[in-house]
Amino acid sequence: MKKARTFGLSFTALFVSLLAVGATTVYAGLPDYLTILSSTIFENPTEVSVKINVLTDPIPTGPGFAHGTGALTDGTLIVTTTHAGVLDSQTQGGDANNPIPHNHYVNLENTVDDPTFGSDCSDRGATARVESLSFESPGIAMWQANMYKIWEVPKASPPGLYHDALTTDQQDFVLGDLAVPGYQTVSFGLSLGAPGEVCVFVVHTNKATLEDLIKVVVGGQLLSIDSAALLLAGLQSSAIWMVPAMAGIAGAGVYFVRAKMNKN
Repeated sequence: MKKARTFGLSFTALFVSLLAVGATTVYAGLPDYLTILSSTIFENPTEVSVKINVLTDPIPTGPGFAHGTGALTDGTLIVTTTHAGVLDSQTQGGDANNPIPHNHYVNLENTVDDPTFGSDCSDRGATARVESLSFESPGIAMWQANMYKIWEVPKASPPGLYHDALTTDQQDFVLGDLAVPGYQTVSFGLSLGAPGEVCVFVVHTNKATLEDLIKVVVGGQLLSIDSAALLLAGLQSSAIWMVPAMAGIAGAGVYFVRAKMNKN
């Protein structure tokens, strides 16, 4: 069984250097629709969700498009992708040409600052190549207009239930530290290199805001983050509308007390 692997410091340093120069369109061959406008990471002790807004509405999919977004960590990442021509997810239903959006746990290898790497991805100037990625899709992948949502992904894959899509070997995945380098999201393009190689080209990085991944139990059922957010927003809204109502009740109470005192 392969164990979860984390990046070396060189790979984290690579992303830090990209962020320092304000990297946008590191890979000039990809269009502007992968420019990230805003992003939010939701986190609790066991799960992570990511919401990323990009420039184009709707996000293009289908043959000829191979791209995605994700949350940067100092180890295993979480990403959502679309592509045709590669069968790397059970979500594709056995059809390599099915570009349905799907999530991955993914480990990457650095191709930039390692002169001994010797790969097709490195020769083509890719930022990284895929070392391993989950065949099973963790959490929920959702695309809405110009928004990617990587929803309710466990920080660690259930032991023994996940496999490396490149080798079919059983493999456990554990997310790295999301705070390195400071809650960042990334958009990227994908391209096949030599047989067995998937090249990754960073397009844009963006500093994400962080919120607690709050879930609410109603009637014994754990609501999703979307439902919980709507419920909490409704409660807050109700509370706001209750203020003048409560003030009115309090005022009426004072009036009746005074009237009774004057009558006596």
